[in-house]
Amino acid sequence: MLKFTSKLAAAVLAIGLCFGSLARTAQAEPVMSSINGTFSAGLNNVKTSPTGQNINVGLTYTNVGGSVQGTSGDFDGLWGGTTSFTMPTFTVAMGEDVSFNADWGSFVGDVVATSFQLSGTNRVVNFSVLGIFTPSGDLSAYSAGAMSLIFALTQTTSGGAIGASFSAASPPTVTPVPEPMSLSLLGAGLLAFGMARRAHRRDQRLDA
Repeated sequence: MLKFTSKLAAAVLAIGLCFGSLARTAQAEPVMSSINGTFSAGLNNVKTSPTGQNINVGLTYTNVGGSVQGTSGDFDGLWGGTTSFTMPTFTVAMGEDVSFNADWGSFVGDVVATSFQLSGTNRVVNFSVLGIFTPSGDLSAYSAGAMSLIFALTQTTSGGAIGASFSAASPPTVTPVPEPMSLSLLGAGLLAFGMARRAHRRDQRLDA
């Protein structure tokens, strides 16, 4: 009996030490929350590639980076340091990659919606991007999360200077548009369902 009691005490002690270790680990490594907030930004020296074209959907654009101009929520932490970022060349077309890199985080996503408006010589290209933002630097207290970018490119003269800005939100404020294949499958499914219902009704009339 004494031997059993000693073993039980040892087991209880081991379990206690285990839970104590887990508790210390939990205290040392708190659970990080996904970043939640918005920011607006401007892009500098945006040009079509090749240069001198009128802006439109389907074209490729270069830039020399930009900076954050306004923030809300968790992104307010950016004002403790630099707000600049770099953005590789991008193409305004469905499924094309769009990304940016900064000391405070990086984003990688795909174009999910595009539009073009023309009024006289004023041209406007809008497009939306969905992807993942991974915080770092001043925002390293937060974990990666989904983000949307909504862009506006403007041009007031033929082949002239291009204004460019975007707003970012995490969680996203836009949703992806269903792909043509998805819509086709949905249509085929509805057609098959309708045919099955008609066949069922015909069988009911024959049985009657």
